[in-house]
Amino acid sequence: MVAGIWRFQSCFLVEQVELLAIREGLMLAMRFGFLRVQVEMDSLEAVEACKGVLVELSNIGFIVSDIQELLVEFLECTILYIPRECNSAAHCLAK
Repeated sequence: MVAGIWRFQSCFLVEQVELLAIREGLMLAMRFGFLRVQVEMDSLEAVEACKGVLVELSNIGFIVSDIQELLVEFLECTILYIPRECNSAAHCLAK
């Protein structure tokens, strides 16, 4: 398990911040040489966008594109929707 804290400038949407954090986490996992990763998010829209179910071309589209390019670099990558109520660790880090 890896956790991190980043400060993002000029972010206005919760989904945008969550996706930026996922992108940074995936890049960190690559640097550590992880082959298998599991990504958990509490935004169903962000999960669907990363899985390619929801096509988004607005202000988060470029982040989703970056994430999708990173995902193919792993041997195995699972993206899961976990409701906020069920993920107290992530909720504490977000505060």
